[in-house]
Amino acid sequence: MKKISVTPALPSRALRCALRGLTEDDCAVLSHCAARGPLVGAMPSLRLIDLSYNSIGDEGLRRLAGLLAAAPALEKLSLYENKASSLGPVVAALHAHGGPSLRVLNLAWNRLHSAGPLAAALAAGAAPLLADLRLDSNRLGDASAAALAAAFVEGAGAHLEILVLGTDRAGNLIGDDGLLELVDSLGRGLPRLRELGLSNNPIGDASATQLANCLSLGR
Repeated sequence: MKKISVTPALPSRALRCALRGLTEDDCAVLSHCAARGPLVGAMPSLRLIDLSYNSIGDEGLRRLAGLLAAAPALEKLSLYENKASSLGPVVAALHAHGGPSLRVLNLAWNRLHSAGPLAAALAAGAAPLLADLRLDSNRLGDASAAALAAAFVEGAGAHLEILVLGTDRAGNLIGDDGLLELVDSLGRGLPRLRELGLSNNPIGDASATQLANCLSLGR
C-alpha cells in the first residue's frame, strides 16, 4: 500500500493520494480503511478526496465505491488524469448517497465515452450543490453534451458556475449538434454559469455563432 495522508484542517479533512501510483489493490485497501479501518473516524468530516495522476481504471473505481459512500460531507472529488472509461461506480455512489455537499467534480483527462449516466444522476437530484464540473480531455460526443444539457434544464445546473468540456490543451468530440443543445440550456438551466470551456472540440462556425448570439442576449 502506498503512503497516503489524511490531513486534519479543522473543521475539515482531506485525503490526498495524488501521484501515488495507486493499483487496483490499493483502491480496495483504501475502501476497506474507510469502511472498517483506521480512516473510519475521519470519513464523516472528509471534505476533499484527491486521486489525481494515478492509473486508476474501471476496476479501481469499482473498488473505491466504499470510500465515496463513507464520505457524506465530501465537497471536492478529483479523479484528474486517470484511466477510467466508465463512471459506473461514481454514479452508483451518487445515486445511493446523493453527494449532498459535493461542489467540485474533476473528471478531466480520463477515457470517458459517455456522460449520460452522470447526467442522469444529476438530473435525479444527486450533487444538488455542484458548482464546478470538469470533463475535458475525454472522448465525449454530442450525445453526452445533449444529456448534460437536458440535466441542466431539469435543475441540475442551478448552482453550476464552471463547466469545462475543453481547454487549450485538450477537448472532447463535441460538435455542432452537442453545442446547440448546450446553448439551449444556457438560458433555461444554467443561471449562475460564469465559465464555459469548449476548446479543442470539432465545433463549426454556425453553432459558434449561435453561442455568440446567445451570449449577446445576456444568457
